Amino acid sequence: MAACKDAQINYKSSSSGEGIVAFTQGTVAFAGSDSPLKPEQVADSKKVCTGGQGINLPMVGGPIAIGFHVEGVDSLVLDAPSLAKIFSGKITKWNDEAIAKLNPGAKLPDLAIQAFHRSEDSGTTENLTKYLSATAKADWTYAPAKKWAAPGGQAASGSAGVAAQVKQTNGRHRLLRALYA
Repeated sequence: MAACKDAQINYKSSSSGEGIVAFTQGTVAFAGSDSPLKPEQVADSKKVCTGGQGINLPMVGGPIAIGFHVEGVDSLVLDAPSLAKIFSGKITKWNDEAIAKLNPGAKLPDLAIQAFHRSEDSGTTENLTKYLSATAKADWTYAPAKKWAAPGGQAASGSAGVAAQVKQTNGRHRLLRALYA
């Protein structure tokens, strides 16, 4: 800021999808996303970047954490196929045989899983769905995308909204970027 004493930066927290739209519409000078720009988004950026275009500048890694709130269960192992089945609504109870097999000795309750995901377009959602598409092909049949495509589950706004919902009710399961946990 010393080199540009009259410059001002106004940070507005939003989802990756909202940031990219604002950038390609020219309402912000830069935006961040967990996922690179798609070719059509680069083409859109040429309309607002006089003499240039939007570029992908890798800066950080965005780890993804899967959190849960099940009273009496402090630790849980879930593999890609079980996650795919939970998020697609094929595993609906915490004591499902697939989860029990991964967690021998755990006292898993006969409790409905209430999966949560982001309501808005999210780079974190896209990255998780890329992971599930690559590692659980038989159980995850949805194309990777920023918008949640699987049926079921409940949506909440932003990572903070998802985390707040999970904390409130026993049996919740969430997709949450670890950075915001």
